[in-house]
Amino acid sequence: MQYRHSEDPGVTEQPLDIYQPRAVENLGVWPFDGRSLKAYGIVADGQGIDAAMQVLARLLVNQEVLPRVETEGASNGMGFIFIHPGALGLTISSHWWCQGSVLCQHNYRKPYAASQQLNTRDRTVVA
Repeated sequence: MQYRHSEDPGVTEQPLDIYQPRAVENLGVWPFDGRSLKAYGIVADGQGIDAAMQVLARLLVNQEVLPRVETEGASNGMGFIFIHPGALGLTISSHWWCQGSVLCQHNYRKPYAASQQLNTRDRTVVA
């Protein structure tokens, strides 16, 4: 199957295959202020996870995710994070549980050619 991107700035207009296999890397368990996130990399062909991406992911957790965890409340202190340098851009997706079994999510998404990240707070995207 094929699709086209036409409204996102900096995203190709060329047809793309919907599914491309990705390599997965275990980046370890990251501690954050009494919480632990299992970190993973999902890497598209020709891409890699560098130190700057890991620093950005940790910064996003500290500045954006932990406040949301506190707001939701009833966290069990565990979660996971994906750093995904894809074919079109970088996605950092953080997940945690609240109320014992409710999965929460916070995404960062920036196409490589864009000057700013996409607004993921107001989008209905789940993953």
